[in-house]
Amino acid sequence: MKSDFQGKVREANGVAILDLEGKLVHYASQALRDQVSRLLADNRRKFVINLEKVTAIDSTGIGALAACFTSVARLGGALKLLNPTGHVRIALGWTKLDQLLETHTDEQAALASFS
Repeated sequence: MKSDFQGKVREANGVAILDLEGKLVHYASQALRDQVSRLLADNRRKFVINLEKVTAIDSTGIGALAACFTSVARLGGALKLLNPTGHVRIALGWTKLDQLLETHTDEQAALASFS
C-alpha cells in the first residue's frame, strides 16, 4: 500500500527534530521506527517528534511512538512530542501515552526542556 507519510529530520541545539507529515498508520510506523534507529546508531539521544502535520494515527502508530520512546530511553536519551492535534491528540489521551511522553505546543519550549 502506498503511503502519504513523510518524515524529515532536522537539528536544532543538538536535538533531532522529526517533522512527520501524513498518516502515521500501519504502513508508516516501521518507517518511523527505522528513522529513530538510524539516528540512535549515529549517537543521537535527544528527540522531538513534531506531530503537527500528522492527520491520522492508528494503534500501530501509537505503538511506534511508544517503541521509539523505549528505544531512546534504554540508551539514556529523551524523546518528546510536539504539537499533537485533533485525532492524534485524542488517541494519545485514550492510550494514556500523553502521560508517558512529555508534550509541548511550542518548539522553542520543547528544545529548552532538554537543558
